[in-house]
Amino acid sequence: NAHNQKVLFSTVDKLLHRKPEKRYPTASSTTELVNKFSDFFNNKIAIIWKELAIDSSHCNQRNQEEQYAQCVKFINFQEVTEHEIENVIDKVGKKSCELDPVPAKIFQGCQKTLLPIITKISNESLQSGCMPEILKEAVLKPKLKKDSLDYEEYTNFRPISNLKFLSKVIEKVAAGQLLEHLANNKLEEPFQSAYKRFHSAETTLLKVQNDILVAIDNRKCVALLLLDMSAAFDTVDHELLLRMFKRFGIDGQVLKWFQSYLQNRTQSVVIDAESGGTLGLFLGASFLTIAELLDLICQIVALLLKKRQENNIN
Repeated sequence: NAHNQKVLFSTVDKLLHRKPEKRYPTASSTTELVNKFSDFFNNKIAIIWKELAIDSSHCNQRNQEEQYAQCVKFINFQEVTEHEIENVIDKVGKKSCELDPVPAKIFQGCQKTLLPIITKISNESLQSGCMPEILKEAVLKPKLKKDSLDYEEYTNFRPISNLKFLSKVIEKVAAGQLLEHLANNKLEEPFQSAYKRFHSAETTLLKVQNDILVAIDNRKCVALLLLDMSAAFDTVDHELLLRMFKRFGIDGQVLKWFQSYLQNRTQSVVIDAESGGTLGLFLGASFLTIAELLDLICQIVALLLKKRQENNIN
């Protein structure tokens, strides 16, 4: 493992009997701490949505329903085999969480026996367009973003979500077939680097740096606009997401499954085996959608270009 830094440092820590110290804000009890974290994570999303909420009439609504009208429809998931599920399990990893009825070590010893059952459940879920409610539970574990940060501040913690093993397997199968549909029909965003095969932060940096250097060589003015959204994944508008899926040819049982997957999800914070109350995810509120945000950016860029033409900026 000379080239695997994660395994290398983990081995050194074990040999030196070092365990990372978990530090949390001061509280009278673990129960109080768990409840405070639970309220903080839930309220954080509500506050972000409230800050982003705008009157939709201020944004230009562009009709894009026909944009992908000609793409191939993806209405049914393909049935997966035991061999495919086995490969998915290898990719997912055999880690378990508090919600799993069977620990990972026990599962490893009887994987071949359980494989047909896992395959059957996965196919039933995908073919019926339904994600079982029991698999939509998540355990959140607060983690300090950096060791140097003040651990008394709740804002310095991020929630690490843990799902049931079976939930992760079904998700992986669905995601794989979805990505295959996007790739086969050339529906992938060409400038996206995150969560895309053969792409990473390095490809983004190379692209941006190259574009800047080329522009400077051509004696052009360069402006770099960076946008960051706190809790970006948690603030995705599910209704907008499902509409985008439909424009990409995703319909039928596939769309039904994704709708089922997104609905009625719950979460609970766990610290040192102490669990807080189960909360429904704060989803579905009206807020600044991605489409509206892009429209806003386009308007800003158009104004900048207009000013440049008026002032003859070179």
